[in-house]
Amino acid sequence: MAETSLGRDEVPGQTVEAPAAPAASGSADDDAFNELRSLIVGPERRDLRALEAHVNDAALRTRVEAAKAELLAAPALAALLDDAAGALTRALRADLAGPHSEVATWLVDRLDRARLTLVGDSAVRREIETWVKAQVGALVEHHHARIAAFIENGVRALGPEGAVRLIEEHAGDDLQYIRVNGTVVGGLAGGAIYGLHLLLRWL
Repeated sequence: MAETSLGRDEVPGQTVEAPAAPAASGSADDDAFNELRSLIVGPERRDLRALEAHVNDAALRTRVEAAKAELLAAPALAALLDDAAGALTRALRADLAGPHSEVATWLVDRLDRARLTLVGDSAVRREIETWVKAQVGALVEHHHARIAAFIENGVRALGPEGAVRLIEEHAGDDLQYIRVNGTVVGGLAGGAIYGLHLLLRWL
């Protein structure tokens, strides 16, 4: 019969647990952490990078544009859009022809709200004024040559007499005021100078 040797701390009939394994090295811990991090964050980042790569792919954009152009040029889609536009036009006309148009009521309500906003909010008025001035300035700057050519051609088409007549029609009152003002001011200035001249002679 084989003999079984027992240690000092062992108890017969009980399973003795093996001693704990030594702690893993720092490199093993880093590998585990990186693996866990890749499982949590990696797929989303990979998907995002793949999406960015697809968005920045010139060949893919070219194929998408070609597919879009082919789709828009398809007769079935054109017929579908025509039918939808016709149905929408008929519905709008029918609504506007009725005594209680919902479209007209909606437009009036929105316009009235915009009017009240403009009347009661000075900040909105300033923003709109600034935006309009900026847009007009940009348009004038961009089409400066065309505007100048249009005015020049218009003046040439009128001729000298037509240009004078146009100016008199639009600024006739101002021209008359300038003439009268010049006459009165010139007469007063001349009289004052002549009077000063006589005063100096008498002295």
